[in-house]
Amino acid sequence: MDIPHLLSAIWMADVIDGDEVNFKVRLFGTDLVRAFKREGTSMELDEFSFTGDIIERFTNLVQTRQPYYLECEFPTESDDFNFYSTLTLPMSSDNENVDIIISALDFYE
Repeated sequence: MDIPHLLSAIWMADVIDGDEVNFKVRLFGTDLVRAFKREGTSMELDEFSFTGDIIERFTNLVQTRQPYYLECEFPTESDDFNFYSTLTLPMSSDNENVDIIISALDFYE
């Protein structure tokens, strides 16, 4: 509640267990909808064409339960910015297994 100006740049994904771990977008902030030019809520992460590296990082986060900070190139063509930074955090309902991932993004040139 102390950071309402950041909420539009946050997204959350549920961890889906199976033969291979997958992720389903639970929340996709309005800044992300504008940046990626699509709504992502309720989509599985592998439905996006540019998420291979993200899925790999999320899978590692589920295994290690360690948050990460990253700065990298924006994965799609954009007239507004070329890079983004992300702080990504694991969340757990049982204090052992990661079942939700929350990530905040900041876009820049």
